[in-house]
Amino acid sequence: MFKDGLIEGVMVRPLKKFADERGWLMEVFREDELPSELMPVMAYVSSTRPGVTRGPHEHMDQADIFCFAGPSDFRVYLWDNRLGSATYHNRMILSAGESAPTVVVIPKRVVHAYRNTGEKDGLVINAPNRLFKGRGKKMALVGFFVVPVGAQAQLHPGIYKRVARGAIKAMFVFVNQASYRKVIDIERTARDIVAREFQLNFDAAFTDAMRTAK
Repeated sequence: MFKDGLIEGVMVRPLKKFADERGWLMEVFREDELPSELMPVMAYVSSTRPGVTRGPHEHMDQADIFCFAGPSDFRVYLWDNRLGSATYHNRMILSAGESAPTVVVIPKRVVHAYRNTGEKDGLVINAPNRLFKGRGKKMALVGFFVVPVGAQAQLHPGIYKRVARGAIKAMFVFVNQASYRKVIDIERTARDIVAREFQLNFDAAFTDAMRTAK
């Protein structure tokens, strides 16, 4: 099972706020402070409601640069499920956001989740090193889902809507367990890799995340 400790490749950088009478400014990332393989190719901002958890999931070939600068505060969870990693089965839990502005760099295949622990909607900026759906948004995605046997009707309606409009193609793994969880959106060409890695690596993190992220 997972133990608390640092995770190889994860970078946690407190944001320095430069403030004056006009307001404030914080640098999110600099090209001269990042390895070339982590250089962002796009950025997006998302809003998460109080008490809501996003994840856990992992990316097979994408690193994330998350900026938690407010509003609201977040609890961030990271699990190292990478076989062969020097910090395999380490877990990091940290607080970030309005009270502690922080950038968290998450390498590929590190399982991650975050939860809005504040009392207002929280914003998170992410600058990944891969383009969503590829250049021109022409790459097909596969939704990879874990579903309890006989409980297909319990799947969130949003999954079916995305499948119906062609936003993703669905791949399901039916398992004998009471819970299900969307695991990962992946490129079609990677689905066999993910299927293998899911069986080897994700089960422990999934169980741990359901217990920890509540």
